[in-house]
Amino acid sequence: MCQFNLIIIKTPASAAYLERLGYYLAYPLQYDYTAWCWGRQQFCNCGSVAGSVVLKGKGKYPETLCHNDYRQTLQESRRYLQEQIVVMEAAKERQLTAGFAEEKAKFKEEEKKYLERLKKFDMERYANYEKYHDPSALESPPGEEESALQNELIKLREKDPVLFEAVSTPVELMAETLKRLKNYGIYDRRQKEFRYYRRIFSRLLKSEDCVYFTHIWDRPGELQLVNTLALQELRISDLALLAENDVIRIRRW
Repeated sequence: MCQFNLIIIKTPASAAYLERLGYYLAYPLQYDYTAWCWGRQQFCNCGSVAGSVVLKGKGKYPETLCHNDYRQTLQESRRYLQEQIVVMEAAKERQLTAGFAEEKAKFKEEEKKYLERLKKFDMERYANYEKYHDPSALESPPGEEESALQNELIKLREKDPVLFEAVSTPVELMAETLKRLKNYGIYDRRQKEFRYYRRIFSRLLKSEDCVYFTHIWDRPGELQLVNTLALQELRISDLALLAENDVIRIRRW
């Protein structure tokens, strides 16, 4: 499954502008509205800021969720990133210790026992799929024994996270992995994407009374308007907290 961000407009001038930017007509909608997506049908928006904050059990945007919820989630994400950097730096040092080769071999042997047993369950699913030609056979939920094995594997990996990362990340890729994590913390792609959409909305509103925005997975479900706001009121959280198939309307003023 892939995420697609849709900009919904009405006028020919807006359609021409989006085409020049590389957008394609994804879906015709009611009342002469059209939904446009970027990339000539070869690009998805997985990893986009739109819909990136999932706060299950904490309410629904925009009735109860707000910008502070987005900021809190972002702070937690940054803390997690810093923790990951610390772990990876320790893992890099661990790889250089005299006893690492022995530690690695012991860990891989123990991990292998769980992986081989879990592989049997996947093979059984595939055998049922081949026998009955039923795609749902590949998606059957894990049973009690399989769940127990999965939990034991998680415990093994979480017992010593530094060792797990040192074993899982090849020595030759460790420096590049650390560099990517640190650069991710410096470069805020969310803000860049938000500014990108804000510029597009601003340009479209020269020929539209309002512009609509949503994101979907593969194909649109029942689109539902959940919020209306002026362009100057639009914040990054309005995109990040937006659920699948929920639509925001952006006005000029």
